[in-house]
Amino acid sequence: MNTMEGDSMKLNISDSKTLQNKFAYITNKNPNPVLQVTKEGVITFANKAGLWFLNFWNKQVNEYVPAQWNKVIADAFNTDSNRVVETVYGNTVFALTFVPVTEEGYINIYIIDITEQKHLQEKAAQLEKLNILSMMSSEIAHEINTPIGAFSLCAQESMKYFNKIAMALNHLETQIDAISGNLDKLRTLMSANGESMTYEEVLTQCMNNLDTCEKELKKEQLSLRNSESHLGEYLKNSIRESINCKEAVNNLLNFANQIVLCKRNYNVNCLITDAIVSIYRMFNENKIDIIFNLSDNLPNVLIDICKMELVFVNIFYNSIYAINALTKDQARTNNLINGTITVGTSMGKNKDEIEISIKDTGACVHKNNLKKIFTPFFTQKTENERPVIGLGIANKIVRMHNGTIKVESEKETGTTFRISLPLKET
Repeated sequence: MNTMEGDSMKLNISDSKTLQNKFAYITNKNPNPVLQVTKEGVITFANKAGLWFLNFWNKQVNEYVPAQWNKVIADAFNTDSNRVVETVYGNTVFALTFVPVTEEGYINIYIIDITEQKHLQEKAAQLEKLNILSMMSSEIAHEINTPIGAFSLCAQESMKYFNKIAMALNHLETQIDAISGNLDKLRTLMSANGESMTYEEVLTQCMNNLDTCEKELKKEQLSLRNSESHLGEYLKNSIRESINCKEAVNNLLNFANQIVLCKRNYNVNCLITDAIVSIYRMFNENKIDIIFNLSDNLPNVLIDICKMELVFVNIFYNSIYAINALTKDQARTNNLINGTITVGTSMGKNKDEIEISIKDTGACVHKNNLKKIFTPFFTQKTENERPVIGLGIANKIVRMHNGTIKVESEKETGTTFRISLPLKET
């Protein structure tokens, strides 16, 4: 060892054989695999651990490396820069660092077992997901409770109209029985002989009864028609809200997994109106005006219709709650103004995307939170501030469509969400 150290002090840089011996001496002390190969891919050296590693390649010194590594070696030589590649053999994960020594025409490969490191990274990722999930409690409650609340209300109203229809049907049954009785009397009189006075009196009575029944039947018919219309509307909303609830649950369950999109071509204007119809009751109840600035003749976009509708519904929820938050402040100062939501669509400047804008006149997003509102399940529920609900999910869905979502918010001008969706798959 002392001799080697003495020799190294006299080492001539041009003495490649001595350099090779020195390299072998040093690398044999390394417990990790080290290989040396030529730029053509011939293995010229392996330390003790490297000989063990060559078993994974089923190769020996003076043989060529497996073909899949030739490109990595060529790239490292051509760019004269290191390359790090991870690979798996069996249950072990290795990191191979390719270090070119271009002036000598070979490349050193330093190999490290990173299996434990990868396990730790996976655990860290899982912990991060768990931390996010722990922050999701209030958001989960909102995402599920909102459609469930709407579904419950629709079901209760449906039951009221169901009871009205049941009562109307009972009344109709009574009227039908009365009509049948009068018709029986008429049939009896028509078959009677020589009782003209009795016939006239009974006929008059039957006519009056039938006239009364006709009026009652028309009244019940109108009631049934109205009840039918309301019942149909509430049942339709119940179905829609149950679907929204199912979508919300699926999105929450899929948050930590890969969500699969089911895309088809659809018109963005139709999608926006679908979303508004699904929560139109909320606009009415809160006296919010909707202004449409929708461009005509927009091409269809390849999207997952259900998930993109959820994006717009979440943004509308935010706008409605923000307007309500501002309305409370206005009520305290007797300066109450109806809220407005303006929805616009247009082609992008380069004609390769569609742009959607949703602007509201509600409470603004605090400037310190503008960069946080798209963080998964971030929320702000301070009394005097704008709520931020479900925008993490909305952001994730838009990004999965290779689109973008941005927000601008100022106290004087309100808040605007801008979404861009590409017309072609990227």
